[in-house]
Amino acid sequence: MKGKTRKRECVSTGTDDNEELTGETPAELAVAETSGISSPMGEPQTTGSAPPPPPPAPPHANPDGYWAAGPLPMNRPPHYPNYWAPPSRSNRVVLVATAAVVVALIVAAVAGAGVEYALIHSASSGGSSTTSVPSNVNVSAVTARVGPALLDIDTTVAQGGAAAGTGMVLTSSGLVLTNNHVIEDATTIKATNIGTGRTYSATVLGYSVADDVALLQLKGASGLKVIPAGNSANLRVGQSVVAIGNAGGVGGTPSATAGTITALDQTITAGEPGALSETLNGMIETDAGIQPGDSGGSLANASGRVVGMLTAAQEAVGGGATGYAIPIDQALALAAQIEAGQASSTVHLGPRALLGVEASDGVSIAGAQIEAVESGSPADKAGIVTGDTIVSVNNTIIASAQALSSALLNDKPGDTVIIGWVDTQDTRHTASVQLTAGPPA
Repeated sequence: MKGKTRKRECVSTGTDDNEELTGETPAELAVAETSGISSPMGEPQTTGSAPPPPPPAPPHANPDGYWAAGPLPMNRPPHYPNYWAPPSRSNRVVLVATAAVVVALIVAAVAGAGVEYALIHSASSGGSSTTSVPSNVNVSAVTARVGPALLDIDTTVAQGGAAAGTGMVLTSSGLVLTNNHVIEDATTIKATNIGTGRTYSATVLGYSVADDVALLQLKGASGLKVIPAGNSANLRVGQSVVAIGNAGGVGGTPSATAGTITALDQTITAGEPGALSETLNGMIETDAGIQPGDSGGSLANASGRVVGMLTAAQEAVGGGATGYAIPIDQALALAAQIEAGQASSTVHLGPRALLGVEASDGVSIAGAQIEAVESGSPADKAGIVTGDTIVSVNNTIIASAQALSSALLNDKPGDTVIIGWVDTQDTRHTASVQLTAGPPA
């Protein structure tokens, strides 16, 4: 998509964002969709088929406190025993300034794939621990409107194993919005459209680690139904919403739960301890039941307009959860930037340039301390080993693992960089390294 810009039009809502769908049945709503609603990326919306059946029962929490998906689905391979795996050493956990409340980035991780976590950045970010189901929301009608434009996203990841999340169709030709952490480290991406049941391979056009947004392109897609985008600028606390996504990573009919907006303009921080982190600002907080696998899914208002992208959830003591969504206006603006081929200090286009190391903040000296080196990678060929500390890239000082990631963000596969590092004997080394293509960061 670099250097190519599609013609864009304003979203034609066809109804007031605050209109409630309490008087329409799912079947009536499906017929009403024939009037045509412009997609977020400026293409006419196609008419969907009959609305999906009621959503399945949500997953349960296992005794260890991690979300589990229940019985193994018959249509899943044997390596999907648990859709919310306990954290491993590489899991993303955040340092918190004022409150030790865990919030999970809600990709469903399986078979050894890393589970992502986040913590509330400030005490004011904490939400309610129980879900208040509003009486003025027709959940079936909202799901019938949004569901056919969602996708189940399944990935295999570089470290081994697999993960699952959700995506939203932006154009009939298959541009898809999702969270960056849904496709992070993915070596293959498959997306199954809820409206048609067809599975596509997907490529990553670009992503922002800092904003947790990614734009995908489905291969060979056409005539897809697109999400009815709403306006997130006019949201209010207490407004009714419905969270719709691939809860538990089980696929098929999307899970849908109603709730309310409990706070706006919230900030959460996610990342690995002492390593990479991302602070997400302006988040919508909701008490709608959000679960692992919902990442990249829709937060819709009572009129069936998507106002946010589901991203994180806090499991409360005693049950219940507080969810967080990226405002749809913010997510679509980033998607448009990627589509237009406009890279920035935070937006990366195309394949990631790979050095081939896992790093954390240096202990004995400032820098990015190497925790693991991928065999055959550029770092391996340069002689970098576990325990070394990278201290410079192109003569720019590297003081942390985050700084190393930022320094390489806008490099392309094939670019040559000068890496400086210190080994465990305090000997300094420098090497010219040619980066290779890697999975999304």
